Amino acid sequence: MMVVTVEVWPGGRNSSPRVVETLFIGNVSSLSDVSNYDVYDQNPYSSTRPDPVATITGHRRRDGALELVRRCAQAVDYSRRRTMNSTEAHRESRTRL
Repeated sequence: MMVVTVEVWPGGRNSSPRVVETLFIGNVSSLSDVSNYDVYDQNPYSSTRPDPVATITGHRRRDGALELVRRCAQAVDYSRRRTMNSTEAHRESRTRL
């Protein structure tokens, strides 16, 4: 399990950091050279196991961790936009009635 945490340090000082995003990335293909990963925005080991927000397939492990993080961030962003767009479309259709 890889945990990626993004913090904001106001004014560039670490005296009051604020976590703005955390991703939990779990390998689901037994550490193969080309692996698949589930991406969560909540701890998957909490008492109520969340569904993954994205799945990454075919990541070549030799491409490195930063490439995996890039792909995960892109997939999560796409998933959230798609969810937001469908919610907004639903909201608009209700207001047109």
